[in-house]
Amino acid sequence: MSSSTSNRSKRALENETLTRLLGDGKVSYQALQRLLKKVNEGETPGTSWRQICAAAGERFKQVEHTEVLQDAEGHEIKWTFCDPCRLLQYMIEVCPKLQQIYCNAAKAHPAGEWSAIVMFDEFAPGMQLKANNHRKSMTLCFSFLELGRRALVTPCVWMIPVVVRTNLYSASKGGWSRFLKIFLERMFLGPNGLQATGVPLILGGDSFLLKASLAHLLSDGDGLRSALSWRGASSLRPCWCHWNVTKKDSGLKEHNPALVETSCADFLKFQLQTDHMVSENVALVKAAYERLAQGNIAKSMVDSICQSTCCGTTGSAAW
Repeated sequence: MSSSTSNRSKRALENETLTRLLGDGKVSYQALQRLLKKVNEGETPGTSWRQICAAAGERFKQVEHTEVLQDAEGHEIKWTFCDPCRLLQYMIEVCPKLQQIYCNAAKAHPAGEWSAIVMFDEFAPGMQLKANNHRKSMTLCFSFLELGRRALVTPCVWMIPVVVRTNLYSASKGGWSRFLKIFLERMFLGPNGLQATGVPLILGGDSFLLKASLAHLLSDGDGLRSALSWRGASSLRPCWCHWNVTKKDSGLKEHNPALVETSCADFLKFQLQTDHMVSENVALVKAAYERLAQGNIAKSMVDSICQSTCCGTTGSAAW
């Protein structure tokens, strides 16, 4: 076979492949060449995946923040995420649509604290039927109620500063509860924190100091369990809101008429617990772990204290 015949066969194969991908058998090889030539013309250079990743890395450096933690065995763990306040400033600066949304909200709410919404959930990328997936990650985003209902359905108003692998925070002492605590402290009480000093923004050419407090912390049941280091239904006291709710078939109700089980349908019998009561429970758990570290109490006793407190905590308050 001559070289010219081989080249014609190669071109015919390429033409067949490209036309099949385009879904139109009438497109000729010469027409595709002219189309590709027009696409490649102009000032926009070809961009490789490596260049895209490098550009994204340079942008990330402007907002990144690293926390050095320890795992259960004392080894160093580095957690890198976007500083929420610097991310907010950067996104408003580079996104005209987002800047206009914040500009309108600032005119409607020029003074006082805004109400921040923080949401998080665990995601497993890949096939939903693949049970053994080790790429599961916790994703956190935030926005503000003052932006308005119409704006809150726009993807660009939700900042995503945190995407962290589950195996990373699971290896750390305190788990996701500790990671969330670090992030919230950075967002509201850190340098230029929303609640401490406020975040200076340039909106429509004018300066605006954005101050905000946490209004809503949203997730599903398992996310809240992880964030609060909560034992959930396995606790003797499985409810954070009501002090007199006990686990079903626990037998505690027989000794105290004020108690009700989780299966009770009469909401009038549920009694709210105060913030002071929750603080006392956390202090009790923390003291138990301190005594455990000193060798003055058994681990079984600590587990009993954690399980029986009204907050049903796993004891992560000790970190």
